[in-house]
Amino acid sequence: TRLDEALAEADTAPRGALHRVPYALKDAWDTAGVRTTGGSYRHRDRVPTTSSPIHEALKAAGGVLVGKTNCSDMSLAPEAASWVGGATRNPHALARTAGGSSGGAAAAVASGMVDFDWGSDIGGSIRLPAAYCGVYGLRLSSSTWPMHGEFPSAPPSLTYMNGQGPITRTLGHMKAVLDVAAPTMRV
Repeated sequence: TRLDEALAEADTAPRGALHRVPYALKDAWDTAGVRTTGGSYRHRDRVPTTSSPIHEALKAAGGVLVGKTNCSDMSLAPEAASWVGGATRNPHALARTAGGSSGGAAAAVASGMVDFDWGSDIGGSIRLPAAYCGVYGLRLSSSTWPMHGEFPSAPPSLTYMNGQGPITRTLGHMKAVLDVAAPTMRV
């Protein structure tokens, strides 16, 4: 989490469509100056110097990043458990998984920790956690929303399968997030 920084940023956030709205990013999206591990213990100290386009777009719209959400090691498993973040539980049934690999994102949204999160999805990593946690998740088309700023990047042979998208509690929130992201993310 980066709660102290988020409180300070909320006071100076731009007056955009997401003015002072708290959000998180899956720990697979680069954020300059904020640790991005991809859920991997071997990358636990990785701090990128540049941010992903989605982080830049959300920040420019006034959104306030409160933290990064847990994912599986290198986002490769259908759960959100790693040596970096531990195991993410389903907020509705703590004995159950939140799914993955964007399980930390879906659990954070479902529990009300944040208004929305932005996940990645190569084989259900947005869709499964959203379904498990009772929130909305949308995997966007890889051809119109290409991946930039994700860690780790998918191998070139799999980039056509790798997608991204929002996880929200309501369809209204989803539309607001997509309206902000679309102009900067689509080709």
